[in-house]
Amino acid sequence: MAREPNIEDLLTGFGIVVAAETAIGSLEDRTFAIEGFGKVGGGVAREAVRRGARVIAISTLDGIVRDEKGLDVELLMGLRKEHGDAVVRMSGYDFDDDPAMLFETKADILVPGARTGVITQPRASRLSTPWIAPAANVPYTKEAIDTLKQRRIRYLPDFVCNAGATIGYTSSADTAQEVFAIVEKKISALMSRAASDPRGPFEGACAMAEAFIATWHEPPAGPPLA
Repeated sequence: MAREPNIEDLLTGFGIVVAAETAIGSLEDRTFAIEGFGKVGGGVAREAVRRGARVIAISTLDGIVRDEKGLDVELLMGLRKEHGDAVVRMSGYDFDDDPAMLFETKADILVPGARTGVITQPRASRLSTPWIAPAANVPYTKEAIDTLKQRRIRYLPDFVCNAGATIGYTSSADTAQEVFAIVEKKISALMSRAASDPRGPFEGACAMAEAFIATWHEPPAGPPLA
């Protein structure tokens, strides 16, 4: 049986969608493909739908389900409570037992959420999505970055997208509503600034992070890549 998400999980999923909306613009009728449908992935799905998007594919270790018209996220959340990763087998949607097929899905926004280094060069060369908004830490390899640049796929910084829980944890807000408002304001501001960099939002965010780290010690060499 799957564990219920706590506020940190919800804030992480919330922040990922805020980051995507800030970088892309309105999410109305945009489509999401989400790797992993655990606590964070479920939070991404719910927040994406709340902002007018459609979740057309989700994956777990058991496989992937897809529907171009949009998956019933609340149905899947209910099934996940009972069946965990097997939710994809029990949903009644078009099912494939290879979770890697998520990366072949044609969606507006891909949310890699399971493993470090999941966006490899071969995978980047096959992606059919124009935007990546990661939940996973350090999802890109160096070789993948080169390919994403060549293909003009916009890859958002993981350390901004998934910072919701950290921002919320360090806030002094008294209510959950205030915490979510603080997270949205902070992530929106960070992503807006990063996205204004002509090199792209990932490189812009790396430059911001390096400048901040340099105020208190020598920054590590190079961006965070797998």
